[in-house]
Amino acid sequence: MAPLKHRTSDHTYALFYSNLSKKMTAGNFGPRFTAGPYAVAAGRDSWTGARAGALLGYEQPIHAKAQVVAVWYSGQNQVGYLTPGISFALPGKSFLIAGYSVGNDSYGNDRSNRFPVVRYKIRL
Repeated sequence: MAPLKHRTSDHTYALFYSNLSKKMTAGNFGPRFTAGPYAVAAGRDSWTGARAGALLGYEQPIHAKAQVVAVWYSGQNQVGYLTPGISFALPGKSFLIAGYSVGNDSYGNDRSNRFPVVRYKIRL
């Protein structure tokens, strides 16, 4: 990931992950669970916390072109967040995902790492 804003204070890093997923029931509206490991490649002084961990995901279709999604990355670091949201299927194997991220160390009165998220993804 490369920052678009605050380029002098935020650093570029690469996130690598692998996962396995399982659809629990037959049909179009069964839930899917995902699990796997992740690892981060970043400069020594630009990263705090663990550089590897687990990810868990959940998808629940609610319409032919919409589903409720949630992804959790373990760790109290720059990627350690729970992000629930809604994913909308778009033409051309693309998706628009809108959600809200809550950092794993976001408890008590510290709400500095909670924010809305909008992502556009293309499946190759």
